[in-house]
Amino acid sequence: MNAQQVNADITALLKARNTLLWITSREERRVERALVESAGNARYLVRYWDCDAGITEDAMSPGPDSKPFTRVISQNGDPNAAMLWLRSCKERTCLVMRDLHKWFDPIVLRRLRSLARDLQRSTKEQAHAVVVLTPSTEVPPELSSAVVIDYPIPDRTEVASILDKILESMDQRIRDTALPDDERDLAIDAAVGLTSEEISNCYARSIVTLKRIDPALVSNEKKRVIARERVLTWHDPDPRGLDAVGGLDVLKSWLVARRAAFSPAAREFGLPAPKGALLLGIPGTGKSLTAKAVASAWQMPLLRLDMGALRSKYVGDSEANIRKALRVAEAVSPCILWADEIDKALAGAGGPAGDGGVAADALGTLLSWMQEREGSVFVIATANDVSRLPPELLRKGRLTVAA
Repeated sequence: MNAQQVNADITALLKARNTLLWITSREERRVERALVESAGNARYLVRYWDCDAGITEDAMSPGPDSKPFTRVISQNGDPNAAMLWLRSCKERTCLVMRDLHKWFDPIVLRRLRSLARDLQRSTKEQAHAVVVLTPSTEVPPELSSAVVIDYPIPDRTEVASILDKILESMDQRIRDTALPDDERDLAIDAAVGLTSEEISNCYARSIVTLKRIDPALVSNEKKRVIARERVLTWHDPDPRGLDAVGGLDVLKSWLVARRAAFSPAAREFGLPAPKGALLLGIPGTGKSLTAKAVASAWQMPLLRLDMGALRSKYVGDSEANIRKALRVAEAVSPCILWADEIDKALAGAGGPAGDGGVAADALGTLLSWMQEREGSVFVIATANDVSRLPPELLRKGRLTVAA
């Protein structure tokens, strides 16, 4: 789901008088700009609260040279005071509370829960809603009635819009050489997976440093995303490409042909991207080298998924870590996701649950993602012993098997 669809959902939720929304995002300004439009479509005014500024609103200075500024309604940074203010507000208002999760205690939770319940009884003319805007995904059980929205990062369309705005702001002489037409799609692909601010900064830094937009420099910024999330490992691909792999001519020709499925022409035609390949063989036969070589030949980031390292001693955490890793991979797509030694990570998934069912749950999470995923993530799984692999993974249509 892209941001435009999410914005439409927010408008529908506000029109339906949902009084408590929990929006998860690190892009505060981008989400707030979207909320102004979505709330406006539902005839709500948008006001903001945070512990530093108190209650504020975005306004315009009077006169022909009007400029936007922030008007302070109340300097009280207490969240309890902000909720009491909303109760007394006479206009249809959507109160955006920034980082409210840091202030949760029994009193704040109880007051917010009661406020969301009581606002449902307000009149249509004085309808109110609370939006908790935070990077945290941990919703307290007391707020189970909240509508949770995971706001998406910019998709290709938004990235292209950011790129065009940067190019339009440049001098005409620099613009003509900053980005050749044949590199435009590469520059967009390189930035997919970053936030709007990160995208703008990467493009600007590339222009300042090289006087042009270099897709390779922009793509390197994704290393920081991977390092920040700490669920995947970034691997530098083998610069020799598929020439580094000896033999395996049938596999290499198959990979060369599948590269075209990720091209802009394939996207416009509606051709689905290939899902991945499973490489089987004893150690030392070039499975890992092939994964690194494919990333170089296809000019895509190579991310290593170590499912064993994502296991946790707490119930449910292992599956949550895997889901997070898969979300990160989709965020930085198109990319190569290298699931190394997958037979060891999933051993026991189809037999007695000696590990408490962790392997079976991990397999279910992985299979569901492989079936439903929408991003351009090409999975390369490597295994030594096919007998240890669960049969569900080898079902036709999931992965192409090369032995």
